Amino acid sequence: MPYINNTITVAVPEEKREALKAAYGEAIGVFGKTEEWVMMHIDDEAELFFGGKKLEKGAYVDVNLMGDIDDAAVLEYTKSVCKALADVLEIPGENVYVTFHNIPAAHWGWNGQTF
Repeated sequence: MPYINNTITVAVPEEKREALKAAYGEAIGVFGKTEEWVMMHIDDEAELFFGGKKLEKGAYVDVNLMGDIDDAAVLEYTKSVCKALADVLEIPGENVYVTFHNIPAAHWGWNGQTF
């Protein structure tokens, strides 16, 4: 179950949330996952600072995945996330950080159990 947490400096109206969700969900296939299991959170109109300056347009995307993470897939997914944020919200890639965390199946709970 991928969990994708987005902290974004600009307002993200519903139609743009849907566009990001669709883009992230389509791209998640590089990890052998499907959108069916993706959980996503968007914290918009957040304050982010980089290099001591407030970002007018910026984002931090934290991706949590169950199991091992392939480095090539990380690169492809990062490209997809940056493209989606640029296309949907006009956030330049140089103002986007993406982090990835692999979580063992035994440490991921759902429906009263672990995987």
